[in-house]
Amino acid sequence: APGSAMRRSPARSALGLCLSLACLALVWHALTLAGWLTSRVTAASGYLRDVGDLTDLAERPGIREAVRSVVASGALARLERDVVGRLHVVDDEAMSVGVDVSHSGEATWVYRRYQQALRSSQGKRDGDESARSSAARDPGFAPLVVDVGANDGFLSSNSYNLARWGFSTVLVEPNPAMLALAREAQEPMIDPYREGTQRSCYVNAGMAGVEAATTMKLKVGGDVVAMESS
Repeated sequence: APGSAMRRSPARSALGLCLSLACLALVWHALTLAGWLTSRVTAASGYLRDVGDLTDLAERPGIREAVRSVVASGALARLERDVVGRLHVVDDEAMSVGVDVSHSGEATWVYRRYQQALRSSQGKRDGDESARSSAARDPGFAPLVVDVGANDGFLSSNSYNLARWGFSTVLVEPNPAMLALAREAQEPMIDPYREGTQRSCYVNAGMAGVEAATTMKLKVGGDVVAMESS
């Protein structure tokens, strides 16, 4: 037993030495990182110490070149078009604010055309106040969107925003799982005040250029994003 204890001692010593060296290496790296962060913070503080406003900051060396590079790349224009351009305020009694979730902003385009048609319909009525009030309540047509290939009813949906804005909807989707998601996404927005002016219809079917019934093979992706991009 004493001999075996003596034989284990060098191994224990080597293990202890390795652990000590590893701890020293970790401490050294931590101190190095702390020093680097301190130097960067100090440099940034000195760089920004006498900045009065954003205009002054934009004139600093490096900042102007970076801004020019971003503008030249078209990133700011894409940001405005793809993000800011999708924000909207619906000018109705509730003044709702939202984001156009359609693929390329089609929902906002359709809604603007709808508003133009609404104003045109009102303009054809008599000029007295009562007629204009009646036209505002009954434009002479019911807004309806038919979404063929409705997918999940939200991701890149051309009908989601229109349903929120009061359009009646007919959603056609061959995949029953996607149609169930579409119903779950849009049904709570349909006729929320029970006025009977908005309806929804969900059709589990596909549409094709054939006149006879045929068997359809679905290409199902791994998730909703895969379904949208496939």
